[in-house]
Amino acid sequence: SVGGEAVDVRGRYMAVSDVDYGNSGVVHVYRNSLTGWVYETELSVDDLSPGERFGYAIAVDSKTVAVAAGSNQAPVVYIFRRTKGRTTRGPNGPQGPQGEPNAQGWVRQARLDVPAPPGTNVSLDISGRALLIGVSAPQESVAYIYRYRKQVSSYEAELRPVDDPVGFGA
Repeated sequence: SVGGEAVDVRGRYMAVSDVDYGNSGVVHVYRNSLTGWVYETELSVDDLSPGERFGYAIAVDSKTVAVAAGSNQAPVVYIFRRTKGRTTRGPNGPQGPQGEPNAQGWVRQARLDVPAPPGTNVSLDISGRALLIGVSAPQESVAYIYRYRKQVSSYEAELRPVDDPVGFGA
């Protein structure tokens, strides 16, 4: 297993993916403390088929991590958020079911099914409560903007290239 396919850092949190770990990949989250970078948690999901490359794209903003997956199926993006407190014991291992924190207080808040063909890679960026998903496919290049609050994600806008579509959304 080789880690580091995707990395991102913002604020006190850093995420590093390992898309070949286990059946479908994991994302490791680190927190910057007074003594340096400390391992915080492992993010994973249990609703992907083997080989779906969970973590091939990631984005971090403050206490939020967005993670892309999908290889044989259409791409999906998961949103995880660190809650204020930690729990003493996490349900169902590192991922925790949607809406329930794992042992380190991370909650899977949403799963977004990206409207793109199977095998299409996406790029991600996140700022505050806005998530940008870039899709660059041979037939169509587009960027989608989502807003999320707590466990609700809502589609906000679709951005399309004005002139040259090659590489838009990548």
